[in-house]
Amino acid sequence: MKVGIVSMQRICNYGSYLQAFGLKKMIGSLGHEVVFIDYKAGRPLMRSFGDRTAYVLSSLRKRALRLAAASETLSALLPKDHRSSARSYRNYKNIYWPQLGLTPRKAYHTKVDTLVIGSDEVFNCLQSNPEVGFSTELFGDKANAKRIITYAASFGSVTCGELAAAGADRKIRGLVSRFDAVSVRDRNSLDVMRRLLPDRQINVNLDPALLTLRRTGKTRSTGISGYVLVYAYRGRLTEAEQAAIKAFARAEGRKTVCIGGYHSFGDMYVQPSPFRIMDWFENAGYVITDTFHGTVFSVISHTRFGVLVREGHGGNREKLTDLLERLGASSRIVSSPEKLPSVVKSGFDFDRTDEIIKRERLKAMEYLRNNL
Repeated sequence: MKVGIVSMQRICNYGSYLQAFGLKKMIGSLGHEVVFIDYKAGRPLMRSFGDRTAYVLSSLRKRALRLAAASETLSALLPKDHRSSARSYRNYKNIYWPQLGLTPRKAYHTKVDTLVIGSDEVFNCLQSNPEVGFSTELFGDKANAKRIITYAASFGSVTCGELAAAGADRKIRGLVSRFDAVSVRDRNSLDVMRRLLPDRQINVNLDPALLTLRRTGKTRSTGISGYVLVYAYRGRLTEAEQAAIKAFARAEGRKTVCIGGYHSFGDMYVQPSPFRIMDWFENAGYVITDTFHGTVFSVISHTRFGVLVREGHGGNREKLTDLLERLGASSRIVSSPEKLPSVVKSGFDFDRTDEIIKRERLKAMEYLRNNL
């Protein structure tokens, strides 16, 4: 059977890439031919002047980076943080995307037997990212497939009330009602789908990266070890969080290595291949992150870690607290910067979490086997 995946496969970050790679691996292991299908980005359903401003600035920044990435000379003229972003895009486009089976020319509406939508925040239609926006194709619109299912798809922090306020709830309900099977990634997405499809069974499955990545046992060296690894997107750490991280690393006598996003306070910034990301997590002494997949990588690596959790619009509480609770890892939550040292240094039963992941892997494969 030919199976198509519509996901975040062209977003330039480790989590988006490895969840797409993992889902392809899971489906391929069942004997199916797997291809990625691209979606056309839509205009975001922006809720405020701030959202519109963020959308315009993000669009201009991404266009400038794409232009600069095409030339080493132009990239060298950029500030250090933007220079690293241009290098990252160039690596994804020329090296990593081809390893995923992607070509420079995007493939829209490819004919397949079954279309799988997911994983990642494919249903987060209120984000200001110009590469996503409100794309109805991420909800199965114009699908050229006999069947449409989802796997671990997420609305992010978007609620039913916010969909209604944006005038998108009726449109989305009509689209998702065509799904032959539904799987979501988190509690908030489960709540949204239950309201949209009250008479349907909604499955909850873990992210593909969490189910397919494995520890190497520190068999591959990074040339440095025992450092404090910071995995957070550029510009999101508050001044208080940065100060707490620097103070913690100084008190422990360790270097600070930043990955996933450039931070000026770090001693080092590295951009390894997605397939070497686990080496950097495993060789770290501690990990501090504020992202979903940074948490995933930390759990798999068995490295002591802390997760910075924030409230409010644009926060990360919904998806991170849900993930940590399902893995029995709520003790890893850093609710305020001053609590960072005690959380990160405390012990944790990784073996128990491994058992949870093992059970969830069997559950996920059963869902895919029954619905493809």
